[in-house]
Amino acid sequence: MPNLIDSAILIPLIPLLASFFIGLLLVSFNRTINRLTKPVSFILINSILFSTVYVSILFYKHISSELQIKPLRLLNYDYSITLNLNNTSEISMLIIGIIALLVMVASYLRLPRAKGYVRYLISLSSFFGLLFFFALRNSFINIVPFA
Repeated sequence: MPNLIDSAILIPLIPLLASFFIGLLLVSFNRTINRLTKPVSFILINSILFSTVYVSILFYKHISSELQIKPLRLLNYDYSITLNLNNTSEISMLIIGIIALLVMVASYLRLPRAKGYVRYLISLSSFFGLLFFFALRNSFINIVPFA
C-alpha cells in the first residue's frame, strides 16, 4: 500500500489547511464568517474526522513505514522532514483524533455562538493538526549543513 503511506502527510495537513483557509476568510470577511458558525464548524470538524478516519485505516491495515519529505534548502542548510508511521504513532494519533472530535463536537453543541467562537474553532483545529504532526515525528526538523 504505497499510496496510503505516500499520502500520510495529509493527516496533519488537512486540519492545518482547513484552519488556515477559514482563518484567512475570517481576516478578509470578519462579520460574515462570524455569522456562518455552522458551516465553519462543519468544515473544521470534518477535517479532524477525515484525519481520524485515515489514521484508523492505517492502524487497521497495520501499515508502518518511514516517509521522507524532500529537503528544503534555505540559507546553507537542508531542512528535511521524516514522518514515522508505526504502531505507537498510529495509536497516539487515533487517541488525539478521538479527543479532538469530542472536544470540537462538545464545543459545537454547548458553546454560544458569540464573536470569538469561529476563532476558537480555528485555534482548536490548528492545535490538533499540530498534535497530529508531532505524533508523526520522532524528533523535530533535521537540520544538516551542506557544503
